[in-house]
Amino acid sequence: MNRLKQREYYYYYNLGLSKLKLWAFYEFCDLLVFVLLLIAANLLPEWDTFWR
Repeated sequence: MNRLKQREYYYYYNLGLSKLKLWAFYEFCDLLVFVLLLIAANLLPEWDTFWR
């Protein structure tokens, strides 16, 4: 992806974001969604008994 979209990083450079900050933010959001889905999957069996 880095090689294919090399020229599209200029938009983020103009905003003051480096590649490291951009990818770190992406990885943080990905991890956050993963953890939230794990929590939701763990709570689903309890919700099943709640609605009965």
